[in-house]
Amino acid sequence: MVDMAPVLFTIPIYFRERMRIEPGTTLEYEEFESGVGKRVMINFKPKQPFLFGNNNQDVYRVSAEGQIAIPKHVLVYLGIQNKDEIDIELYANDLTLIRGHFFRFKEIIVSKRNDFFMDHSSDLLIVRFHPESDQEHESTLFVDNATFLELRHLYYKIKSKFDPNSSNPWVGVPEDTAGSLKGISIHYSTKPEALIIQKE
Repeated sequence: MVDMAPVLFTIPIYFRERMRIEPGTTLEYEEFESGVGKRVMINFKPKQPFLFGNNNQDVYRVSAEGQIAIPKHVLVYLGIQNKDEIDIELYANDLTLIRGHFFRFKEIIVSKRNDFFMDHSSDLLIVRFHPESDQEHESTLFVDNATFLELRHLYYKIKSKFDPNSSNPWVGVPEDTAGSLKGISIHYSTKPEALIIQKE
């Protein structure tokens, strides 16, 4: 884990408008686990609001630009390595911070093929469910059923973030400005069922 200081994160405007989050709104963070991993709920009704003479370090405010400070303990809990990995989504009508779906997707691929996202490796990887063990260094990665279902779930989450209005069975993940994330495309094929990952 990289030793990170608290970071500022901008709540997307569509969430601020939908949930009527105004500058100066107080909030606190509540860590919990759901069926798909660790989450941190942003509670806009803190149990211990600011009181006269009470400088509660665990209660925060939304800035005029819609930014919130995310403390180090939240970053550590979510397994965040750098600011780009922070994502936000609704979960049971609550706004929650998560480790981004693409980074979880990438982590699974790296756990099976640790060199795929390196520059010198092949630009194409086909991921399929197969009961036999994987043959390393091949262009097809065989995974067990549970892993394939998780990757497929993450693909749909990635698609809903980067390309929600398209019915195409693929999604492009752009390169970030800092260069820590290289652009890729992920294609979901149903016949045969596979996820095809291509570096751009």
